[in-house]
Amino acid sequence: MRILLMPGHTEKRKGASNEYTTEFDLALIVCSSVISQSVLYKSKNDVMLYRETDLNYGYKDINNLNADLIIQLHFNSHKSSLAKGYENLYHYKSRKGKQCASDLQGFVKSFYCKIQGKSGAEGLDRGTKHVSKGKRGYAFLNKTKAPAVIMEPFFLSTFSQYTAFMRELPFFTQMFSKYLSELTSAEVSNG
Repeated sequence: MRILLMPGHTEKRKGASNEYTTEFDLALIVCSSVISQSVLYKSKNDVMLYRETDLNYGYKDINNLNADLIIQLHFNSHKSSLAKGYENLYHYKSRKGKQCASDLQGFVKSFYCKIQGKSGAEGLDRGTKHVSKGKRGYAFLNKTKAPAVIMEPFFLSTFSQYTAFMRELPFFTQMFSKYLSELTSAEVSNG
């Protein structure tokens, strides 16, 4: 199985931000770290990083990479400083996307349980969400040939979630890299 991992947004349109970073910049750091750690799990050739400065021109390139799964990493944002949680989005017609979103939701939940305990992880699971026309993420999820998931592991706009994630960033990238290496050994078909 070939997995394409990519940061959400672009260098020109960086997405959400806080006083320390932007969504694109942090997603690029996380994705790059996960890819570099893939060597440890012998899956470097099966987990690829894609970075495009303007995604409008990148869909053809993305589809030409013949990935079996595409994961685009984002970080949520909300005007309320109390917003928290994680979610994974998938195209409403993609059964494989739905399954992968559910699997990723389980992965993120296990991450939070390990760093905060089960009681600390309660109330963070915002669920998987199908995305139809007109909803956020639809353009990306609709233009990729392979099943795709938009992963949102925390709220960048919520300082307490941001600092907790940054404190555990090395652990998250290690867990995520290992999780992806396990996925690359699984048999999968596009759909």
